[in-house]
Amino acid sequence: MQRYVHADLKRIRRKKSHFIVLLCIYLIIALIAVYNCSTGNLKEFQNMANIIAGTLTIYFGIIVFFAVFSADTRTRTMQIAIGSGLSRSQVVWSKELEGLILAVVYDAIAALILCLVPVIFHAGLPTSFFSAIAVSTIQSILETMVFYNISMIVIFATLHANYAEILYIMFSFEIITGIFTVLFGYLNTQFGFPDLSGILFSSLSASFFADPWNNLLNIVGIAVYLILPIYLSQMVFRKKELEF
Repeated sequence: MQRYVHADLKRIRRKKSHFIVLLCIYLIIALIAVYNCSTGNLKEFQNMANIIAGTLTIYFGIIVFFAVFSADTRTRTMQIAIGSGLSRSQVVWSKELEGLILAVVYDAIAALILCLVPVIFHAGLPTSFFSAIAVSTIQSILETMVFYNISMIVIFATLHANYAEILYIMFSFEIITGIFTVLFGYLNTQFGFPDLSGILFSSLSASFFADPWNNLLNIVGIAVYLILPIYLSQMVFRKKELEF
């Protein structure tokens, strides 16, 4: 499994288009930070930095998902790995590990840029700014992995990336979350059903990071969102007939 993960990450690193897109995003983040800090527009910089850190799920999450799965489903690398002796569960966990490594590294670099630039320019930002960036980055990583894991079920059920990529994009732009929020609100007001919007991952995550000590039970919900899709991916993959 370790060799499979290493080979996949090596393939992703060698892809020039992947590297160029990443470089462009980091350059844009750095330019925004440098411009605002050099001109002394610290209030706007803090607002922009918090927005960037809170939306890493969109641009880096999409890049990670495409990088891990697009080439694999096209070249049938997963089938080859299974033919070489890797179990289906190991393939699922390999993909999970790859996504997690890339999400953590890419998001952490973006957060580092946002934190280093004001330090270099001696902007004198409060400690609360840096902790807010750290919290937003962790939230983005968790959100990325939840959406990644849910979309991964479609990958292993179909062995095609197209529908899963669309699903991830809809999750990252909060389209699906918005649909469920409206649906739960409608059922609550029209039929008196309990308002279930609080069990959505975005609600669990937001309330936990806003006040961790009073929302410790939310950790259980967050863990379910992270782990259950992996189990479902393994289950559907075991039943999937492979085409070599």
